[in-house]
Amino acid sequence: MSEENKVPARGERAAIGGYLPQFDEFAWFVYLNLINRELEWIRIADHKAGKLDDIQYSTHSEIHAYQVKWTIDEANISFANFIELFPLIASSWKTLKTDNPTKKITPHLITNKSASSHDNIKENETKIGSFYDFISEVWKKLKSKQTIDERWNPIIDNLKKVSTLNDSEFHEFIYCFDFQPNYKQKKFSVDNIKYSKEKEDLQQISRFIVEQVANPNRVVEFSRQEIIQKLGWTDRFRTSFNHELIVDRQKYQPIQSTIDLLNTKLTEHKNGYLFLVGGPGSGKSTLLNQWSKGLKLRVVKYYAFDFVNPSSHLNFYERGNATYLFFDLVFQLKDAGIYKREVLPYKDIVFLKEVFAEQLKAIGEDYLRNGQPTIIIIDGLDHVPREYKSVTNSFLRELPLPSSLPEGVFIVLGSQTYELEDLPQEVKGEFQRENRTIAIDPLKKEEVYKYLDTFDTSVQLANSQKLKIFEKSQGHPLYLSYLVEKVIKSNSIDQTIELFDAIEGNIDNYYKKIWSPIQQDTKLVQLLGLIARINGIISLHFVKEWGFEYDVHKAFNEKARILFNENDKNLTFFHNSFRQFLLYQTSFDYLINDFDSKRNQDYHSQLAEFYKKSSIEKPWKQNFHLYQAQKYEEFILEVTPDSFTEQLLNFRPADEIKKDCKLGIEIARQTKNLNILVRYLLSLAEIEKRLFNIDPASLTEELLILNKFEIASGYLRTGNILHCNEAYALKASRLFIENGYRSEGTALFNLAYPEIVTDTGITIDDEMHRYDETKDTLEEWVYTAPYFETTESILSKVENIKFSERVVKNRCDEKESDLSLILLTHLAYSLADQNKWHDFELILKRIDTSTPKERDTLFQILQYAIEQCLDLADSSRATEYLSLLRTYFPKEKVTPIGKIYIAELIYKVTQDIDETGDWIEGVNISPNAKQVDLDYKDSLDPFLPLIKLNKLQNLCGNGISITTAVPSVKRGSDEEILVEFERMLCLTTQILTDGILQTPVALTKDITKRVFPIVRFYYKEISHRNRYWYKLKESKGSYFDYLIYAVSKCSPQCLENLGNYLFQEFENSPKYWGSSLKRKIIVSLLENGFNQEIAQKQLIKLEESMFVGHDIDGRINECLAHSNAWLKIGKFIEGEKWLKQAIQESIGIGYSKDYQFSSWIKWLKITILKNPEDATKRIKWFLSHLNHIKETTEGKAYWDASEELLEVAYEHNHNDGFEQTAWQLEHNLIDFNEAMSLFIKFFVERTKSQDEFVSIVQLYTHLYLLLSESTDLSLLQTILSKGHKILERKFFVNQVLGIISAINIKAYEINRHYLLSEINNFFLSSGMKIENYLPDFRIPEKKERTGSSESSNILELKTNNESLHESEVLKRSVNYDDLKNFVQDEDVRSYFNWSNVLENITPLLSTSQIEEIANISQIRRRESDFYAKLSIAAFEKGDVELAEKLANKSLESSSESGWIKYMDGGTRITAFNALRRINSELSSEKAFEVFSHDIASTNYPSTYITHLDEIIPLLVKTYNEEEIWFEIFGYLQRVMANSNPTEDLPVLSSINQPIIETLVDYLMYLLKTPVVIVKEQSTILFAKYIDQGNSYAFNQLIEKKLDDYLSMDVIMALFELKSIKVNDLLPRIKEFAISKDYQLRDNASQILAIKGEEIPIPPIIDLPQIYSLHIPETKKPDFNKPIDPYFPDIDINDPLDLIRPFEYYINILYQESGIDESNLIYRTCSIMKQIGNKEEWTVDYEKKLRYHLEEVNLKYSYPRPRVIAAQRAIMCVVNELIDSGIIDDIRIRGAFRSHDYTVPLFGETVKPSFIPRIEEKEFGGVNNDWLNRIAESSRLAEPLLDYGKDFKIIAEYTMIKNLDWGAPTEEYMSQIAVSDKLDEENHYIFGAVFHQLSKDYHYLRGGGHFIVVIRDHRFNQFELKSRWIAINPVLARYLGWEPESNKLFAWKNSKGSLMAESIYWSNGNIHMDPRKDGEVGEGWFVIVSKEGLDQIKLVEKNLFIQKKLTRSKYDESVKHENKIFNVISI
Repeated sequence: MSEENKVPARGERAAIGGYLPQFDEFAWFVYLNLINRELEWIRIADHKAGKLDDIQYSTHSEIHAYQVKWTIDEANISFANFIELFPLIASSWKTLKTDNPTKKITPHLITNKSASSHDNIKENETKIGSFYDFISEVWKKLKSKQTIDERWNPIIDNLKKVSTLNDSEFHEFIYCFDFQPNYKQKKFSVDNIKYSKEKEDLQQISRFIVEQVANPNRVVEFSRQEIIQKLGWTDRFRTSFNHELIVDRQKYQPIQSTIDLLNTKLTEHKNGYLFLVGGPGSGKSTLLNQWSKGLKLRVVKYYAFDFVNPSSHLNFYERGNATYLFFDLVFQLKDAGIYKREVLPYKDIVFLKEVFAEQLKAIGEDYLRNGQPTIIIIDGLDHVPREYKSVTNSFLRELPLPSSLPEGVFIVLGSQTYELEDLPQEVKGEFQRENRTIAIDPLKKEEVYKYLDTFDTSVQLANSQKLKIFEKSQGHPLYLSYLVEKVIKSNSIDQTIELFDAIEGNIDNYYKKIWSPIQQDTKLVQLLGLIARINGIISLHFVKEWGFEYDVHKAFNEKARILFNENDKNLTFFHNSFRQFLLYQTSFDYLINDFDSKRNQDYHSQLAEFYKKSSIEKPWKQNFHLYQAQKYEEFILEVTPDSFTEQLLNFRPADEIKKDCKLGIEIARQTKNLNILVRYLLSLAEIEKRLFNIDPASLTEELLILNKFEIASGYLRTGNILHCNEAYALKASRLFIENGYRSEGTALFNLAYPEIVTDTGITIDDEMHRYDETKDTLEEWVYTAPYFETTESILSKVENIKFSERVVKNRCDEKESDLSLILLTHLAYSLADQNKWHDFELILKRIDTSTPKERDTLFQILQYAIEQCLDLADSSRATEYLSLLRTYFPKEKVTPIGKIYIAELIYKVTQDIDETGDWIEGVNISPNAKQVDLDYKDSLDPFLPLIKLNKLQNLCGNGISITTAVPSVKRGSDEEILVEFERMLCLTTQILTDGILQTPVALTKDITKRVFPIVRFYYKEISHRNRYWYKLKESKGSYFDYLIYAVSKCSPQCLENLGNYLFQEFENSPKYWGSSLKRKIIVSLLENGFNQEIAQKQLIKLEESMFVGHDIDGRINECLAHSNAWLKIGKFIEGEKWLKQAIQESIGIGYSKDYQFSSWIKWLKITILKNPEDATKRIKWFLSHLNHIKETTEGKAYWDASEELLEVAYEHNHNDGFEQTAWQLEHNLIDFNEAMSLFIKFFVERTKSQDEFVSIVQLYTHLYLLLSESTDLSLLQTILSKGHKILERKFFVNQVLGIISAINIKAYEINRHYLLSEINNFFLSSGMKIENYLPDFRIPEKKERTGSSESSNILELKTNNESLHESEVLKRSVNYDDLKNFVQDEDVRSYFNWSNVLENITPLLSTSQIEEIANISQIRRRESDFYAKLSIAAFEKGDVELAEKLANKSLESSSESGWIKYMDGGTRITAFNALRRINSELSSEKAFEVFSHDIASTNYPSTYITHLDEIIPLLVKTYNEEEIWFEIFGYLQRVMANSNPTEDLPVLSSINQPIIETLVDYLMYLLKTPVVIVKEQSTILFAKYIDQGNSYAFNQLIEKKLDDYLSMDVIMALFELKSIKVNDLLPRIKEFAISKDYQLRDNASQILAIKGEEIPIPPIIDLPQIYSLHIPETKKPDFNKPIDPYFPDIDINDPLDLIRPFEYYINILYQESGIDESNLIYRTCSIMKQIGNKEEWTVDYEKKLRYHLEEVNLKYSYPRPRVIAAQRAIMCVVNELIDSGIIDDIRIRGAFRSHDYTVPLFGETVKPSFIPRIEEKEFGGVNNDWLNRIAESSRLAEPLLDYGKDFKIIAEYTMIKNLDWGAPTEEYMSQIAVSDKLDEENHYIFGAVFHQLSKDYHYLRGGGHFIVVIRDHRFNQFELKSRWIAINPVLARYLGWEPESNKLFAWKNSKGSLMAESIYWSNGNIHMDPRKDGEVGEGWFVIVSKEGLDQIKLVEKNLFIQKKLTRSKYDESVKHENKIFNVISI
C-alpha cells in the first residue's frame, strides 16, 4: 500500500456511527464489482473529491462517486436541501472529470429520505410545486430528454445558474447524475440462506471500510488487490492449486496423432465425457496441457497432480477433494464470464455443486447461441486413490453424471486407468464405449528427431544415433527423456545408447531393469527407500548426514542418479512414477509377496530421527514422518501449538505448518481423541488469524537482507509454481540478483516471464479489468529483462506492441505507442542503473523528439542518467549527457520549471555559477498556492521547483527573503498555512545553501535558533476543515528529512545539536511526535552521519511507547517499520528481532467483528459449573483482558462479551456479580442498564420470600424501566414466573398491576407493546384474563420499521408465480394435502425455510405421509433442515428406520459450513442432532469423522470454533470439560499474548451474603452515582426498603455507612413518606440539627419541629478573622462572562470562578451581614478546599466524568463536583454567620433552601389521551418545515376540554420531546385568565409563586391576579415536575374552599366535594437521549369541577383562554425555536 494514499482520520472516528449506512450500501457496489472483476480501486473520505467525498470506486471505464445522506427517522428531503447540495456535487463532478478525462464520472446522491411533498417551490410568490413534483415532472424528464412544462423553466434556469456549468456540461451532468431519494437498503436475512455468505462478506467489506476510517493512519485509496488482501480473501480470488503447468516450449513435441484424435472426438460428439488413457510417463498431462492452449475454445483445467513438480508439497490429498475440484472449476468458469451469482465463490461443496450446475446450464445455452463448445479437463484421476489415501470426499465420486452435461460441454479426463473404485458407474459406462476413449500414441520417429534437435549438445547426433534412440525409446516420452539425459552427460554416445534396452510397453519395465542390480544391495535399497519418502526437495548434504558408507553413495551415483534432477546439491525426482516405484519396491516383502506397511513406517521413523538430529534441515520436517510412521504420541509431543508459533517466528511457510496441523487432526480422527482434535483445530484457527494480519511472504526483501535466501525463495515459489503475482516475482528476481543469488533470480524471471511477450513482440488481448495488472507486469519485466537478455532483443519486443480490437476500443486513453514509450523509459532507467551506457544510448536514438510526450521522456531519462553518473563520480559522461540535454532543450524553448531543473544539473556537473544563474535569470514561479496539487503521500514533490529555485538563487548569490519568495495571501484563508509551510521550506533551503557554501553562519554551532520555527511549524492547532493542513501533516517525514539533510551540510556539530534538540522536543511535546515520525527522524539522522550510539538509544527508547493506541494492524506496522529502521543502519540482529515480533503481534482479538471472546465465555460457564472452586480465578483472568477487547473490537462484540462475563459471575455468586458490576462500571466496561438487568434477573432467580420479591420488583419498576432502552422480555418473564410461584393468586393483584402501571408511565414507549403483550400472554397461560383485574388494560399498537423484524421467509410457487409469506403458508397448511401441494408446487427460485410449517403440521401426519413428503420434495438449500424436521417427526411417531433414513438424507444435504450457524443455519448441527436421537453412538462416530474432515478441508477454521460448545457434544457421548478447557485456555493465552492485562481486579470473595443485603449494597452503590435521575430514584427506593422493615438498610443508615448528605436525603424521603421509621432516627436527626451545613441543619430542624421534638441549639462561635481581613479586590466578579455549557473554562485558583453559579447567595449574605463580598467569597473557597477535592473541579476531571458516564450509557445530567462543593461551602458560611449572631436564621431561611423533597414523591399518571403526539411520520420525527408551521397546531384553537363528566381542564403545562435527531420539542401552556392581554416577554403565562415549598402550597399568598399559578424556584431540581401549576390558593381560599390533602394541590368545598386538583403525568424518561424512535414527555394540568368553574365565573365575569406554544429543534448543536400566542374568549 503506497504511502501517498494515507490521510489522517481525525474527525472521522466520531462520525463512524453516521457513516455506517454509507459503508453498508457502498459495500454492496464494491462487492459486485469485485465479483465481476471490474473494480480497480476504492477511495474513502477523499477530500480531493469535494462533496462527493464519502466513497468512490473505479472500474476500467467509470468512476462512481457517492454522497450519502442517511437518517434513521425516514425524514424528507426538500428542494431547498437539494439545491444546496446541487452546485457542490456539480463542482466535484467537474473536478473528477478533469482529473480523469478518459473515464465516465457518475456522481451519486443517495438518501433514504423521501422527496418532500409538503415543501413549496416558488417563482416569486407563485407556488409551482413540491420537490416530489419536481422529481416526477422535471428531473426524470430532464434525464430522458422529454418535454417539460414551461412553468418549471425558471427553476431549471436557476438550477443551471447555481451549478456554474455551461450548457453542454449541465446537460451531461444531469444525464450522469444519479439522484436516488427514498433509497431502500439491500436487505439480508439468515432466513434466506442464499444470502448468508453474501451477508457475511458484505459485513466484512463494510467493517473494513469502518476500520480504515477509524485508523489513525487512514488510507484513502485501496486497489482491488489490496482490498482482497486486507479482507483475507486471496484464496477466493485464485484457484486452490496451479493448473497452468509450465512446460519447456522449446523441447515439447506434440503427439500429433493423439491431438488429431482428440479434435476429431470434439466434432463427432456434441457433449459428454472423453477419456485419454496412457501409462505413466506417456505424456498424457503434458499433451492435455499443451493441447488446451492451442484450442480457440473456452477451456478450464484441473490437475489432480502437478507432474512438472512431482516432489511439490502441493501434491497432497486435498487435490483429490471434491470441494477443491469444484471450487477451481467454478472459479475458472466465473473468470470466463459464466457466473450469475451475487456472492463470491467459497469452499462449500453444496454451494459449489449448485453453482457448477448453473454454469453448465449457462454454457449449454451459450453453445446453442454461438456453437462454441467448452472443454473441462480433469487430469490425474489415478493419483487420487493411489496417493491421496487420506481424502474423505474424493472428487471421483462427485463427477457430474453424463446425463447432466448439456450440449457443448465436454469433460476430458486423463488417467492411467479408469477402473477406479469411486468413479460413478455411469462415467465408467461411458469409458467402456470405445467411441469416447483415446489411448495416447507414442511419439512418431520425426517427432523424436525434432525433440532430439532441441538439445544443445557439444556433439551433434547422427541420424543413425537418432534412429537407435527412437528404436530404444519407442517414442515413449519419459523413457526418451531418461535416455537423452544420459546421452548428454555421456562421454561415449554410442556406448550409452547401446547400454539402454528397448522399452517394452510400460515405463515400469525400465525401472525394473534399473532395480534388478539395486535390489541386491541392501544398503542402497535402504538409502533409496529413505530418499523416496522425503517430502519435497532432497538435500544431498542432509543425505550425507545419514552416515551411509562411501560404497553406498558410489552405487547410488552409478545406478540411480540418472533418474533424478539435480540443482545446487539438491535432487528432485525426474518423474513421479519412479518415486512411486521406489516407494513400493523398497518396502516389498518377498516372503508374502506384497507391500510391507511396517517397513514403510520404519523408513519414516528413521527419517524423523534424522531430521530431529540434523544440522542441515529444520527439525519440524520430522513431523510428516512421525505421522507416516504412526508415532502419534511422539507427534503430539513434538507438534504443539507453541511449536507452530516458534516455526512462524522462524519464517517457516504457513502452508507447511497448516499441513502439520491437519496431520494432527487426522491423528485425532483415527484415534477418536477429542482433546487432540480441539487442539489442532484451535491451532489452525490461530494460524488463519495470524495470516489475516500479516503474511510473512511479504517480507522477501527483508529476508534477503538478513541473508535468509532459502526462506525468501520458499515464500515466492515451490519448484515451478509461483506463490506471488508475476510483477512481484520479477521485482524479487532483481532483489535476488542484487543480493548475489543469480540462479534464483533467473528461475523467478523465467517463471514470471509474461506469456504475452513473444519473440516477435507483445500482444495484449486481455479482459479490460486486467490491463493495469498487465501493464504493471510489463513494466517490471522490461526493468528486469536487461539482466538476462540483450537490449536489441528487448527493443524488438517493446517496439512491436499490438492491442486487440477490444483493447483499442476500451483503452482510448492509452495507445500502443504510449505503452511502448512507457516501457522504453523503464528500460532506460534499468540500463542506467546497470551502467550499460552503450545500450542506454540506443534508447536515446529511438526517441522521436518531435512529439511532446517523447520530448518529456527524453528529458526524464537524460536527467536520470546525469544523476546516476554523478552518483558514480563519472563526471565526463555526466558532462556529455548534460551537453546533450542542453542541445535538445535550449533555454529559449524550455518552461520555467524546466529551466530550474536544467540549471540544477548544470550546477551539480560544472559548478558554474554564472551559467547556472543565467538559466534561472528571470524565472519567477512565485507560488500560487491554490494551484499546488498536494497529495496524501509523505513527499515534498509539489514544492521541489520552489526549493530548487530558492537553492540555486542562494548558491548564485541572488538569494531573496522568504516573504519575497513566497508572497502573503489573504489573512484567514486556507492558503495562509500553505504559505507558511513554503516559507519554512525556504528557511531550510537557506540552511542547506549556507552549508554547501560553508558560510560563516553555517559554521556556528548554535543551529537550534535557526531551526526553531521550522521544527515548531507543526505545533499549530489548525481546523480540520482547512483543506491543506491534513495533507501538509502527511509530509512531516519528508519535511524533517530535508531539514536534517540541510543541517548535515553545515557541520557534524550542527547535526548533533539538531538531533539533541529534536530528541528534547520528543520529550517536551510528545503529542506532536508520533512513533512513525520519530523513527523516520532517527533513521534520517543516522543516514546523514549522526552519532550512532545516541540515535540507537533513541530507537530503543521508542520501543517503550510505539504500541500505545494501536490495534493489531498498527502494532504489526510499527514492528515492520522498526525492523526496517534497524536493517537500514545495518543492525541485522535487531532487524530480525522486530520482524519476528511483527509475526508475534499478529494474533489477538482484532478491531474487526470478532466475537470469539464471547465463544470462550460460554466455555467458562461450562467449566465453572463443573469446577466452581476455580471460578474466581478464571473469571478474573477474563476480566483482566476485557479492556483490551473493548479497545480492539467493534461495539457489539465487546458489549456481548462484557455482559456475558458479568452473567458468569452472577451465576456463580450474586455478591460476586455485584462486586464485578461495580468494578466493570468503574472501569467503563459494562452498560449500566444491562448490568442492572443482570442484577435483577439473578436476584429474582434466587428469590425465596415475598419481601425479597417485592423489593426487587420495586427496583425494576422505579429505576430499570425508566432507564432501559431495550426490550428484555426474558427478564420480565423471569419476574412474572417467580412472582406467581411465590405470591400465587395474590401476585396478580398486588404486583402485576403495579408493573403494568410502571410500564405505561416509565418505560420507553416503543417497548410497551412487547412488555404488555408478554404480561397478557402470562395471564392467558395462567388461565386468566387480564381484563378481569384491569378493565382498561390496552396493548399499544406495535410500531416497527419496514423489514426490521418481519421474516423474509417467502415461498415461491410455480403456479401463477405466486409468492407467499411464511405466515400465509402456515395459515393455509392445515392438512397433509395442503402441505403436499405446497411442496410439489415450490419453484426452483424458492429458498423457503419449512421448519415452522413442518413443526406445525407433522404431528398430524402418518409415517407414510412423512415419507411421501420426503420423497416428493425438491427443496433447494434448505433440504437439510427439511429432512431433519421430518426425521424428528418420524422418530416421535416410532418409525426409527424412516427417522434414520431421513436423518442421513439431512446429513447428505448439509454443507461443510453447516457447523457455523450464521452461515447456513447450522445444517450439520441440525442433521447430527436428528441422528443422535435415533442412534447416539453411530451419530457421534459419524460426526467425529465428518467434523474432522470439514475442518481439515476449510480455509477458514476459525469460523468452526464459534459453536464449539454445541458441536462437541455431537462428536462424543461424554467428554472431560476440564481437558477441553485446558486446550481452549492455552489457545486463549496465545490469542491474548499481546494484551496488557489489567491488574487492579475485584476480589470476588464469593461470600454467602443474603441476597436482600446484596440488594441494599447495590442500592447504596447507586446512591453514590453523580447522575441525578439514578440518585433520586435510589434514594426513594432506599427509604421505601427501610419503611418496609428492611433492617439491613436501616442499620446502614444508623451505622453511618452513607455520608451525611445521602443520609439526610434518605431521612427526608422517609419523612415525606410519613414513615414511622423516622421516630427511630430522631437521635441521628438531632445530630444533623447542629451540623455545620445549613441545609442539613434546616432539614433536621423542620422534622424535629413537626415531630414536636426539642431542637438542639448549636453553640455560639466567634466569627473567624477571615471575615474582617482586608482582602484587596483585584477585579470585579464577572458573572456575565461567557461559559461553555458543557465544559466551562474555570480557573480553580480564582475564587470568583469557583463560586459560580452562586453569586446570588453571596449577594444575599452581603446584604444581610454587611461583610464584603470578597471576604465571603474567600471564606467560601477556603471551606471548599477543606471539604472538597480540588482535582475534581477541573475541566479535565469533568471530561473524564462525562466520558465515563457515556461509556457506561448513562448520558444524563449530573451536578458538577465543584458546584456541589461550592454550595456546601456556602451553607457552612451561612451557619458561621448565624452561629456568630451576624445574621438572622429566619430572614434567610427561605432563600437558602435548595431542595423540595416532596416533588420526587408526587403521584404520576399515564399521559392523557387529549394531549396529541408531535410526530408527523410513521416512525417518529417531524417534517423539515415543522417549526415554521407552528400556527397550524390544533392546540391553539382548543376550547376548555372536559375531564370526565364533571370537570373541566382550566390549565395545562406540557412538554413533549420527540426522540428523533434534533430532538424536536413542543412546550404548551394554556390557562383560563381574567385578561385577553398576554405578557409575551415572560417565559410563563401563569401567575407565579417563587421558591416556595410544595407542602406550603395551601397557605401561600401572592400569585397576582391570576386564576392559575406556577411554582417557579431556584431549587436544584430542574425537571418540569418541580414547576407545578395549580389553582391560585388565594382565589381558592376566597371561594371558601378547603385544602384536600389526599390529592395534589387540591381543594374541596364545605360538603367535601372535589373542586380543583393538579394532575402530573409522565410518558417515559424525559431525559432520554434522542436519535431513536418514539416520544417522551411530562406535564401538569389543572382540573376544576363544573361547579367550581361557575363559582370562578361569578367572581371574574370575563374569562379568556390564554395559550402559548413553543417549538424547538436542534440542527448541528444549534437550537432553533419558534413561538406563537393565542387568546380565546370563553
